[in-house]
Amino acid sequence: MNLELIISCSSIVIALSASAATIWQGILMRKHNRLSVKPFLRIDNNAELGKKGEVRLINVGAGPAIIDSMAVYVDGKLIDNPDLKVKMLNALNLIDPTENGHYYTLYPGEVFAVGESHYLFEMSNISKTAKYCAEVERQFKRLSFVIKYKSIYNDNFSL
Repeated sequence: MNLELIISCSSIVIALSASAATIWQGILMRKHNRLSVKPFLRIDNNAELGKKGEVRLINVGAGPAIIDSMAVYVDGKLIDNPDLKVKMLNALNLIDPTENGHYYTLYPGEVFAVGESHYLFEMSNISKTAKYCAEVERQFKRLSFVIKYKSIYNDNFSL
């Protein structure tokens, strides 16, 4: 083997190694960028005596969630619009003229920012008895929310 052949083969190996390392770094950077803006939605429910009864949606991820759709189920049965709040309250047996209930709907295309939270359902004041408070908490557990959303990279997620 002559020296020129060894140098040219070494140059090819170095160039291919540099290309492979660059491609690998690009793949890792792309994964990192997607993870750095990944939304993560969480639902919490709570019913405390003398306070609010609430089902709350929170974006605890690192990026905004773009809402695709939202569906509400009671005991596995879909509750459809337009009178969603009244139908949900009827199904949960929670209609009471002394309670002030609010319902928040997520619409397709709505952006749910990092750290943003909304009440999906709220009863303003649970000021009755501890037994009633426990019943509200039990009824909340019958609720199921199916929320489909995506990240800014159009990665799809479902809660």
